[in-house]
Amino acid sequence: MKNTHPPYRILKLLAETKEVSAVLKKLDGLTEKDVWNAVEQAATIMEEDVRGKAEEYYTVNIDGAAVPNPGPAGIGFVIRDPQGREVKIMERYIGYASNNVAEYTALTEGMKEASRFARNVYVLSDSELIVNQMQGNYRIKDKKLQELFRKAKLVEKKFNRVVYRHIPREENKRADQLANMAISFKA
Repeated sequence: MKNTHPPYRILKLLAETKEVSAVLKKLDGLTEKDVWNAVEQAATIMEEDVRGKAEEYYTVNIDGAAVPNPGPAGIGFVIRDPQGREVKIMERYIGYASNNVAEYTALTEGMKEASRFARNVYVLSDSELIVNQMQGNYRIKDKKLQELFRKAKLVEKKFNRVVYRHIPREENKRADQLANMAISFKA
């Protein structure tokens, strides 16, 4: 079961019970990793507040698609300013590729575009694989993905801070639509 509990609810329960195991028992579908992700998100926000100035973060929603997988592939991304306004959208057909290659391509292209005007970004993706690989939680065995990972890490250096977050597919609809549109326009 997928975690659908908001981070504030997880943290409040953790503060009340003082035990991760108690939180896991009370909130269905929650994993220990979900609890620690909520703690990490809160720590990031608190760190910014302690500095006395909240750094402005742009958001970059990314998605890649291949239909079938592998097959004709497309990428899409949406960049929003700190106030939530769309400042850039893009969809592009990338040829024959796997879904994971399309996801990494969307990541790299979205971050390249965001680096033109943003210093801090939240990268939001419904790909658990990409987010966990970029955070260093998952190993990368595939040579092609290792190469794409290195490219993304090079682009990452253009920012002061990059925070990767896995989000549910429903919260990434716009980027998903763009990636699929790129495929359908080419077909």
